[in-house]
Amino acid sequence: MKNRLLFLPLSFFLLTIFFSAEIAFSQELRIIDNIGLTRAVKHVQGPSRVVLDIRSEEQELALKLIHSEGFFPELPASRDNSSYVFSEVPAGTWRISTPAEHTVIRVRIE
Repeated sequence: MKNRLLFLPLSFFLLTIFFSAEIAFSQELRIIDNIGLTRAVKHVQGPSRVVLDIRSEEQELALKLIHSEGFFPELPASRDNSSYVFSEVPAGTWRISTPAEHTVIRVRIE
């Protein structure tokens, strides 16, 4: 009976350490739009892929992600069917640079 009573606090302690370590080693990737609204947030373990769906009449847009604190260079997007893709985006807060007449429909962090 004593062993069972010791097992519960020990297992809770180990689970707490495991989940704390997972959160500590992940970092937040946040994508904001031109006016500062958060469009996507995810805890990531490394550079991630960001996919944008944009409503636009133009065939090609020169979209960029700009790091909010300027620690990284601007990241250009590549076109993938009807979406724009940013590969290898590091953790941090990034702003989508789009002309005002274009509407960001959806942002996904993969």
